[in-house]
Amino acid sequence: FHEITSDYPWLVKRVEHVTAVSQGKAYKPPRRNLFAWLPALLVFRAGPTGMLGALVWVYIIGIMAAIAIPAYQDYIARSQMSEAIQIAGALESPLADFHQKNQAWPSGLAEDYPKSNVGRYTDTVTLVGADGEVIGIMATMKTAGVNRMIAGKTVELWTNDGGQTWQCGPGDADPVEPKYLPASCRDAGAP
Repeated sequence: FHEITSDYPWLVKRVEHVTAVSQGKAYKPPRRNLFAWLPALLVFRAGPTGMLGALVWVYIIGIMAAIAIPAYQDYIARSQMSEAIQIAGALESPLADFHQKNQAWPSGLAEDYPKSNVGRYTDTVTLVGADGEVIGIMATMKTAGVNRMIAGKTVELWTNDGGQTWQCGPGDADPVEPKYLPASCRDAGAP
């Protein structure tokens, strides 16, 4: 390893050479260990032959970045989408209570509930399909200040049993890709 990574002769080679000369024998240098070549590639050295070690490190860092950056972007998109799910989910209980009392769904959101700019990443929350048995709460992401893969996309929570059970998944209009949603919010068939 030391011989491969240094620019001066190996000490063992020097001793072997001096011993061979003093005994009048032919000099036979020690053999290199084949397993030393791989770690030698990872050692940074200065000089004309030392750039190979530096390039290997550049390649390793490049490969790690190529894997990590997209994974981080997906993580950011999922965390921003979770805000929309949380805001829409806050309406589940009030809507279920309304349906239980009136045996019908409200025609729109209450006046005290904001309809736009409801969160840092969530632009609007609207009711979908309030005239039938199925009602949905659709949250639309903002178009600026969010991950570009979810900008303007929608996520929806809906129920078809009076609010007893709720499903969650990509919205009906301009749906978000399921991979940007939590695993528990990838149902299909939004109203």
